[in-house]
Amino acid sequence: MTVSLPHALAVWRRNASMYRRTWWLNLLPNFFEPVFYLLSIGIGVGAYIHEMGGTSYAAFLAPGLVCVAAMNGASFEVTYNLFVRLTYEKQYDAMLTTPVQPDDVLVGEILWAVTRATIYGACFFLVVALFGLAP
Repeated sequence: MTVSLPHALAVWRRNASMYRRTWWLNLLPNFFEPVFYLLSIGIGVGAYIHEMGGTSYAAFLAPGLVCVAAMNGASFEVTYNLFVRLTYEKQYDAMLTTPVQPDDVLVGEILWAVTRATIYGACFFLVVALFGLAP
């Protein structure tokens, strides 16, 4: 496997520039899903379960929901978004007509998925911190 870091970063930059245009459409569903889980399960079920492992049920649940937010961001990126780029947008066909190699595309897409997971995890961690549930 030979990877050209400048080419992989070019793939990452392309994804970042596309995300910058539509970030609010992409961020809102993935951001509010764990918030609704926290409200419904953490506070709703937390009314019946008062303590879990010495902490409140919502504080027990919050770190797992941060992980779920990050995982959903990354898995959605490498499944559905990749399928759309491959099938409908023909983005990879266009990339491979340039000096970018398939290994560069792979590394660039993985870097972008990690970036997106970090964005979603960090945003939801801020919500958890605002609720006072951060460790």
